[in-house]
Amino acid sequence: QSTEEKHVTKVDWMFSSKEDAKDEYVLYYYANLSVPMGRFQNRARLVGDISRNDGSLLLQDVTEADQGTYTCEIRLRMESLVFKKEVVLHVIPEEPKELTVHVGDSTKMACVFQSTEGKRVTRLDWVFSSGEHTKKEVVLQYPKLNVSEGYPQNWGHFQNRINLVGDISRNDGSIMLQ
Repeated sequence: QSTEEKHVTKVDWMFSSKEDAKDEYVLYYYANLSVPMGRFQNRARLVGDISRNDGSLLLQDVTEADQGTYTCEIRLRMESLVFKKEVVLHVIPEEPKELTVHVGDSTKMACVFQSTEGKRVTRLDWVFSSGEHTKKEVVLQYPKLNVSEGYPQNWGHFQNRINLVGDISRNDGSIMLQ
C-alpha cells in the first residue's frame, strides 16, 4: 500500500517447501502478461488488481505437495525496492472416501467447505444410496424443507441416528451416524 501513485511493473510468486531447498516459480507478471509456471501452469492465476498494487494469487486444485511457503515479490516502476510478502500454506489431508465401522459403532462423516472469499453454506444435503441402481434416500437436510425452523431434518431408517456435529456457521456440515 502506498499513498503515492506508483505502478506495479513486475510480480513474482515463488514456492519453497521443507523437502526441496530450491525455490520454484509459481507465476510471474511482467508487461501486462501473467505467466503461470511448471506444475502450477494450469492451476495458478493472478486475481488481484495490479492497478491497485494487488498481486494476489489464486491456486486451484490444491494438493498436499502444494504445502509450503509462497513468496510474492512486487516491483514498482522507478523504484529499486522489492516488496515481499510470505504466505505459509498448510494443506489438510483429504478425508477418506470409504469408512469401515463395526456394527453398533458410531462414525463421523466430515463435510467441510473452505473459502477465502467469505462464502457461507446456505443448504446442506446428505444423501444415502446402497448401490448403483437403488433409490437415493435423504439422510439429513439443513435447513428443513417446507418448515420455518432452521434445524436439521433426518428421515427414514436414519431418523434419530444422525446428528449434525459440524458448525454450519463455520461451513462445517459434518454428521455423526450412530
